[in-house]
Amino acid sequence: MTSQLLEIQKKIRDIGDIFNHEVVKDVYDIYKPLLREIDNNHITIEKNLSYGIHDRNLLDIHYLKNRDSAPLPAIIYLHGGGFVGGNKNAIEDEPDLIHGNILNYFVNNGFIGINATYRLAPEFMYPSGAEDVSKIIQYLIKNSNKLGIASNEIFLFGQSAGASHVASYLFNNSSKIENFSNVAGCILFSGAYDLSIINSDAMIQYYGNKKDLYKSMSSINYVKKECCPIFISVSEFDPPVFKKQGELLYSKLLESGHSPVFKVIQNHNHISQVIHFNTNDSSIGPDLVNFINETK
Repeated sequence: MTSQLLEIQKKIRDIGDIFNHEVVKDVYDIYKPLLREIDNNHITIEKNLSYGIHDRNLLDIHYLKNRDSAPLPAIIYLHGGGFVGGNKNAIEDEPDLIHGNILNYFVNNGFIGINATYRLAPEFMYPSGAEDVSKIIQYLIKNSNKLGIASNEIFLFGQSAGASHVASYLFNNSSKIENFSNVAGCILFSGAYDLSIINSDAMIQYYGNKKDLYKSMSSINYVKKECCPIFISVSEFDPPVFKKQGELLYSKLLESGHSPVFKVIQNHNHISQVIHFNTNDSSIGPDLVNFINETK
């Protein structure tokens, strides 16, 4: 283990399990120098393709520049942001540095990367996020030949609020969300699946203030036997409520006959869990690549 990695791990430990806007900035500042050093000249990005009518219904597609014509599996990344914020391009003057780096990691491992954003609360409330996930999948299926995507090998990867939306896409009782059998697997990082154990203003902004309805909006209550393989992850320094969410969903899936993967990412927090890709830190990336390769 390098001294640089040990130093970063110490900084993450020193932050602890606190999660707020200052922590997001601090973690970005830790990783920016490393991410700026990565050579991505072999990757090309088609930016701001529209998958819906709203101005946030946008996605970027990450490819190898010299890819062959054979269709490749695609992985869709849905960012976090507490339901009311966030963007596929987290930093305005370096738009591909943070979340785009995640998709570059998957491109480097044989996939097409989709970096997507979605509508936000309070203007758009539940189940708008899951509806947008469905629209992204529909767009990729419709355009799979043109985009070079293997249409039956589409994977979803959601982090925080993004994971909540992916889970709501998979498990819901809403007639507004169209499901597709083309989804080959899902990766869920530190999302909210049981709304009864979360209390925050961001939750109210997206799910509303009628908490008697939260049961009907909790994805954990609609886990069904028919579903794609699922990889659930939380981080060592996640806030406790996110750890509990992951544990509850994992247990519920097991009870329902699924065989999910569950992993606690050591030495990481709620933000660094996805920011460290393409560095010399192999805490979770290889596990995700193996999961996808074993699933597709």
